[in-house]
Amino acid sequence: MSSSASKARPRGVRSAARWLAGAGCVLTAGALAAQAPAPQLPPTPARVLRTIADLGMRPVFVDVSVGDVEVTGGPRSDLAVDLRRTGGDALPLVVDDTPDGVRISALQAQGGTDASLRAAVSIQAPAGVRFASIRITDGRLTLDGLGGEVDVHVEQGGVRARRVTGRLRLETGIGDVDVEQAVLSADGLIRLRAFNGHVTLNLARRPADARILALVLNGDITSDIPLARKDRFGPRFAEATLGRGEPVISIDVVTGTIAIKAPKD
Repeated sequence: MSSSASKARPRGVRSAARWLAGAGCVLTAGALAAQAPAPQLPPTPARVLRTIADLGMRPVFVDVSVGDVEVTGGPRSDLAVDLRRTGGDALPLVVDDTPDGVRISALQAQGGTDASLRAAVSIQAPAGVRFASIRITDGRLTLDGLGGEVDVHVEQGGVRARRVTGRLRLETGIGDVDVEQAVLSADGLIRLRAFNGHVTLNLARRPADARILALVLNGDITSDIPLARKDRFGPRFAEATLGRGEPVISIDVVTGTIAIKAPKD
C-alpha cells in the first residue's frame, strides 16, 4: 500500500507542476496585456480638400466654432471646399456629402470656443447655390458673388458681403455687417441685423421698387435714399416705399448705426 502511494505521489506532483506552469503563463500573458498601451487612432488630417462634382439643387450647411469662412460664387456646377485647422487633432474637419445636402463643419467638442483650435474654410460654389445655414460662433465671414439664398448668423465677429443678390439674411451678435455692391432683385430680400455693431448697405443701383425698413434702438440712421423718420423719442425708425413697395430691405440694430448708400438716379 505504501508502495502504490509512493508511485501515485510523483504523478500528482508532476500534474500540479504542469498546471501551475500553465496558469503562470496565462497570468503572465494577462499582465503583459494589461500593461500594453491602448492602440492609438490615426490623427485626423489638418487639411481636407474636397470637390462635390454635381451639387445640383442641394443646400449647403456650414458650422464653425472658431475661425474664418470665405465663400465665393461663380459660373460653376461643382462645390470645392478647402478646410484647414490649427491647434491639434481636437478639432475634427468634416465634409459630409449626402442626398439631403452638403454639411461642412469644424466644431469643437461640447460647444467649446478654444481660440487655439481655429479653422479656416474656403468654399468655391455655384453663384445660385442655397446656403441654408452658415453659423460661426467666433470668427469672420466673407461672401462674394452669390445670388441664391444665404442665411447667416455670426455670434461674435463680422460679416462682409460684396457683389451679392438674391435672398440674404445676414446677422451678427457682436460685430459689423458690411454689404457692398448689393442688388435687390425682383424676387429677392435683403435682411440685415446686428445686436451690437454697425450695418452698412451699399446698393449697386437704386431700386425702382422696394419697401425699406430701418430700426435702431441705440444709435442713428443715415440714408442716401429719402426715408420718412420717426425718431423724436426712443428708438429711431425710418421707412420708404418705392414703386410697388416690394421686395423688402429690412435692417435692425440694437446698439450701433445703420447706413444705406445708393448711387443717384
